[in-house]
Amino acid sequence: MGDAKIAVKRYYLLINIEKSDTRMDIDEARTFLAICAHGSFLAAAEALHVTQSTVSARVQRLEAGLGTELFVRNRRGASLTLAGRRFYEHAKRLVRVAEQARQEIGLPSRYTATLRVGARIALWENLLPA
Repeated sequence: MGDAKIAVKRYYLLINIEKSDTRMDIDEARTFLAICAHGSFLAAAEALHVTQSTVSARVQRLEAGLGTELFVRNRRGASLTLAGRRFYEHAKRLVRVAEQARQEIGLPSRYTATLRVGARIALWENLLPA
């Protein structure tokens, strides 16, 4: 099976927990990583452009699917539990593979690769149309 097909198959990670299959949504993994990066559910919601209740619901589904709590929630934000620290690398890999699949499959046939260019916005002002 080609890399693109494997990546597509991994788009939804199937986890077998207590003899029941639970689907893990890529958005749940992205939300998990956003909370890790920003330190709170509210900051992650702002970064993802969703409501805090959406972030909470995604985390609840993820934790239910994994059968464990991933975060310790308190007034200062959220910190990872031991299970959360163990899941972190898996979440990064899951999101990375999904992004690679999206890029490879979504690339028109006349192109062979994508090019990403990043710079400070002040440098782009003269280059971008108004």
